[in-house]
Amino acid sequence: MQGWNSIVVDRHGDTSHLTRCLGYPPIKFINPRPQHGCCQVYVSNYGGGLVDGDTVRMQVDCLPGSRLYLGTQSSTKVYKSQGKGGCLQETIGTVHANALAVVCPDPVVPFAGSRYRQTQSWEVHPEADLILFDWLQPGRVARGEVFAFSRLRTELRVTRPGGAPVVAERFGMDPDSQDPFRCGHFGAFRSFLCVYLIGPRALRLADSLEARVLGLNGPGRTERTAEGEDGSSATAIWAGMGKREGEGSMIRAMGGDRRDLQPLHDMLFAALADAAWLGFNPWHRRW
Repeated sequence: MQGWNSIVVDRHGDTSHLTRCLGYPPIKFINPRPQHGCCQVYVSNYGGGLVDGDTVRMQVDCLPGSRLYLGTQSSTKVYKSQGKGGCLQETIGTVHANALAVVCPDPVVPFAGSRYRQTQSWEVHPEADLILFDWLQPGRVARGEVFAFSRLRTELRVTRPGGAPVVAERFGMDPDSQDPFRCGHFGAFRSFLCVYLIGPRALRLADSLEARVLGLNGPGRTERTAEGEDGSSATAIWAGMGKREGEGSMIRAMGGDRRDLQPLHDMLFAALADAAWLGFNPWHRRW
């Protein structure tokens, strides 16, 4: 489609490669050489974030038997709206038979006064696997911008070929009219992570990790006070799992900030580093 950023991943022998890569400003694609036969693609933003009026549309096509890790170079920063309607990111993806797509962008960070909308539509073959991370860090906490954005909308739809629905989710928040700090909304939590594990192997992976994921529930990280004494933070880590039998699982987790959710993120990527999945941990190269 005209104006759409596009990547196509195909398998040649034991290695997956990009066979199509088309990017338009304000983004570009970075494609390091494959590791352990897995194609790597990172989305980079020329300006370091999205400004008011930006529209980014992306198509992802994982052909049969291919493996893809799709990430970002840094968090998706959304700058203040100046009256142009805000920013839009739209992704349409297809994961064909026996293919694997692990999609893990850094958190979306909407700055004060920003407007942001994100939609994702994925078609996943019954014999393919999609593992999708969706992470929200609501503002620059150090600058007091927690939930200071004007509007946020996200939508995810996962279907089978032919249109049978697997996952359909919508989330929206207008902090000016909905108090995000009250009980039943975010309360004391400041970081929100959802992980969707769709496909037969992904479902088995989720089942194998369920006890460990639920075992993360508990007090927040221990911090050192100004007086040099150790004390537990007031927030807690909350993690829950849900499953649709035969289709996939979903993990929802909330924490005081990104660091509270990092153990869950690290646990999942330790499992995905196995040769049966990616064969490497892409985050080890970054930090």
